[in-house]
Amino acid sequence: MPDPVYNSRLVARFVNRLMHSGKKGVAEKILYRSLELLGEKVSDDPLKAFEKAIDNVKPQMEIKSRRVGGA
Repeated sequence: MPDPVYNSRLVARFVNRLMHSGKKGVAEKILYRSLELLGEKVSDDPLKAFEKAIDNVKPQMEIKSRRVGGA
């Protein structure tokens, strides 16, 4: 489900990854405050800047191991 503030599934997933010991409220406060600070520093929408940062961190290509030989 998308998060209640930005209505974004990416933000909801990030909150779940950030969460430690089931403290979802604390994780949401940390992320939302960070996005507020990002919005003050960047003239663009903070959600777009966050999505761009996530895209920059993602690997560009997936590499799968290939089995050579066999039993």
